[in-house]
This record gives sequence, C-alpha cells and structure tokens, in this order.
Amino acid sequence: MEFDPTPPDPNHRELNLATQMLQYVDAMELYWNSYIIIYDSGAQLQLFHSAQERVQNIQTDLRNKSDRWVARGQMLSDRFAKMSRELFETIWFWSVVAAIFIGYGA
Repeated sequence: MEFDPTPPDPNHRELNLATQMLQYVDAMELYWNSYIIIYDSGAQLQLFHSAQERVQNIQTDLRNKSDRWVARGQMLSDRFAKMSRELFETIWFWSVVAAIFIGYGA
C-alpha cells in the first residue's frame, strides 16, 4: 500500500469551471499523446483490437437480448392465437355473436 506523507496544500482553493475544463483538455491531450502518438504500431493495434472486441461484445449482448424479446413476443402471439382459436371453437361464442346480430337486426 502506498503512502504519501506530503501534507495537503494550505492555500488550496476551489477550482472554477474554466479551470476544470482546462484540466479536462489537458487530460485529453495527455491521453492522445500517450496512446496515439507515442504508442508504436503494435500497441496501437492492440488498443484498437481491444476497442473492437468491446464493440463486438456489446453487439452480441444486444443481439441476444433482441432474440429473447422476439422469442417472448412469439410466445405471446402463440398464446393469443391458441386462446382465440379455442374461443372461436366454442358454441357459446357463436351463440353470443348470433344473439348480437339478431338483437341488432330487430
């Protein structure tokens, strides 16, 4: 475990938004220099392969989730079709339909 015995800065002041933004810009510049400019081609290739692998993992996860949603939708559709078919095969359904038509026509 590392320990830094340096005491805190007694003159520490809160950073305003502009200073914070400058620090973010500085960090992005450091990242660019460290990971793009200074990296040799092998390290850059490894970095891009890592990014590509992450994107592929996200695509696989999305594909699996969409497949599960499609399967659930198909299951619900099959249940609805079965219930509809069972309803249309009952005499009670057709009796009610006939009574409605007779009542409406009279």
